[in-house]
Amino acid sequence: MTPKDIVHDEFVQRDFANGNHEAFLRNAWSDVLTHAPIVKGDFKTPNPWGYFVETRYYQKGTATVWLGDSPFWVDTGPIANGNTDDAQVPEPDTDPNLFNKALDRLYEQVRGGLDLAQDIIEMGQTRKMIRDVHHVEYGVSSLFNYVGNLPGFRGKRLVGKLLVDFSKTFANKFLEVHFGWQPLINDIFGCADESVRMVRNKITKRNFSGSASLNFPKERSVKVKLNGETQTVIAHYSGKQFVRFHCSFMTDDNNLARWTSLNPLSIAYQVAPLSFVVDYFYNVGGYLRNLETSLLYGPLFRGGYMDTGTFWVGGYTIPNAGTIASGQTYSNVNCSRIVKRFSRGVLNSPPMPNLPRIEANLGSTHLLVCAALLTQFIAPVGKVFNGVPTNPRTPFKWPDFPAHSKLFG
Repeated sequence: MTPKDIVHDEFVQRDFANGNHEAFLRNAWSDVLTHAPIVKGDFKTPNPWGYFVETRYYQKGTATVWLGDSPFWVDTGPIANGNTDDAQVPEPDTDPNLFNKALDRLYEQVRGGLDLAQDIIEMGQTRKMIRDVHHVEYGVSSLFNYVGNLPGFRGKRLVGKLLVDFSKTFANKFLEVHFGWQPLINDIFGCADESVRMVRNKITKRNFSGSASLNFPKERSVKVKLNGETQTVIAHYSGKQFVRFHCSFMTDDNNLARWTSLNPLSIAYQVAPLSFVVDYFYNVGGYLRNLETSLLYGPLFRGGYMDTGTFWVGGYTIPNAGTIASGQTYSNVNCSRIVKRFSRGVLNSPPMPNLPRIEANLGSTHLLVCAALLTQFIAPVGKVFNGVPTNPRTPFKWPDFPAHSKLFG
């Protein structure tokens, strides 16, 4: 791998209005390769390493120089000043939280995800959730039986009025499953797994890895210069960014940290109302957990390394630019760029998390949770439709459901 920094030229074809022609060379594209010093390794101990490869294809297209209202000459090929940095395809948007996301997955393997302190604090809510399971089925069946026996017109009006309570009820149950039953089942399996570890009781060196990657958005609006004039264009991208950890720890199967968080601040935050919503946008909980793990497992760390990289191809096209009045116009201007960047750093201690950055890229599950939470602010049907008649002559009367039905409770 030989370092290089080469600029290549291509011919520009210039056609004059009087029929004359000429050709001359202009910078067209560049080829760059750099790398860190090569260290002869032993195939066991990691060594720092990195490289950077970039190919820039400068702006190329058709440029017309005008003399009054008539073209003076037309250039076809590389554009003048098309090799400046502000004319190139900008770097794509990266994810500043990718480091912490990879660290989440690394420490999930090292320590596990069990946190019984939170379960103990929320034990009362868990008992109530288990006790009220049978109310859901009875409440829903009672509602459908009642609505099904209503006269046609009045039943349709009542069904419309029940939609608010329906949405709120099913949202409640979705939240109960997502934040109640699913964590409970995970903790049961987690406790079983940790119990097996305790019986096995091994203290041994183990290798762990964690990685996270981001596929770059396919396009975004960028500003570039075309012969000194700023242009707003849509750049198209393909590629990804990644962070990857490989670490070795002396693991102890009887370590209390595998069962619960030992940080009071982390425990207090996890049981705070709606703390999980904050984590959707600013992951405080993950930061506190990873910070605690890094400090607790520091004495058990035996070595490791971190890889980071970005690999992408980008380009843009300017169909038309400039005006006759300004003296120059451009058409079919293309520019592209290929970048490969890789770096490996040796770790002498467990990696510490970075401060989280605000992130609003919600997945489908997060959006469902937010929608379910919003339904909690919808007023009950009894308040919305209280006193509203089903027809002008008959006042509306709410049906009497069994007292123990929790459907609207």
